[in-house]
Amino acid sequence: MISQAPGKIILFGEYAVLDGYDALVIAVDRYVQTRSRPGQTLQVDAGRFGRYPTSSQGAELPFIDDVIMQLGLEKGLFELTSTGFECDQGKLGLGSSAASTVSFVGAVLASLDRAVTPENVYKIAQTSHRRVQGLGSGTDVAASSIGGSLWYNWDGRPGGRFSHDQRVETDFGIAHLTSITSPIESVLTVWTGQPASTRRLVEAVHTHRESKVYSHCMAQLGDSAVTGYAGWTQGQRSQLMGAMEMANDAALTLSQLTCVPLWTDTHQKLSDYVGDRGRVKMTGAGGGDLTWVLGSTLDIEHALEAEFTEMGYLCFRMKVDTDGLSLRE
Repeated sequence: MISQAPGKIILFGEYAVLDGYDALVIAVDRYVQTRSRPGQTLQVDAGRFGRYPTSSQGAELPFIDDVIMQLGLEKGLFELTSTGFECDQGKLGLGSSAASTVSFVGAVLASLDRAVTPENVYKIAQTSHRRVQGLGSGTDVAASSIGGSLWYNWDGRPGGRFSHDQRVETDFGIAHLTSITSPIESVLTVWTGQPASTRRLVEAVHTHRESKVYSHCMAQLGDSAVTGYAGWTQGQRSQLMGAMEMANDAALTLSQLTCVPLWTDTHQKLSDYVGDRGRVKMTGAGGGDLTWVLGSTLDIEHALEAEFTEMGYLCFRMKVDTDGLSLRE
């Protein structure tokens, strides 16, 4: 049995989703696969990322360890492999830990003859992430579980402005989410040249949660997500560009507030080069990883992709994955 889960890109609502605002996230065509087969002992092999059980002190695969405990798994052979989550210079920031956890949960549930539904998988994987990390909205977990484009709200706090189609309760909060569609089938991303630590960046930003500047930035990121939602569902690039500008302003202010470069020199360099031909926006927590480049037209976007490639940048065209978690023999 093979269980496959996609990666993710948060287009809008980063940081603000932890304050109750809505976020727009897409699943992308980069995958973690878990191959499972019967065995009399329990073994999990995730290659260079670690194994279970381990002879070393401490858990090499903490999310996997927690899933094993949650589901009471006692035997079986599981092998995890990933495709397209890294380049030669480091990780791309596509939510590999969430995709790995979701993929593993799907494989374990199938091996135990339990129901493998997006809701069940999400609840188990999100519980593991919260137990291990102590934070996280589950946006990446939802994208890997459900796939497609998602309008997502965590914990049902007042920041969310839309009613949602689905409500999923976990031990750590409530997820409200809606699957949406868009005529845009892929996004252009450019590698900034450096990996980023989402946890470190989120912790740095959250140390300022009591400040008025922080509250203003969260509201601005929330507003950008609302505008981005409209642009994404309608395929209106001008609206998306406006939303990206709003989000970039908030990211720059947060960078100044925290003294942490969420909006980096590379983001600025790429933005200056694109100019009026489109917009550039950090993905996820920023600080590095991938940059989203949107052309004012698709032809201009393809031209920018060719130009950046010629300049030596690593460009990745990410297609929206519409399947989410999938199983096959």
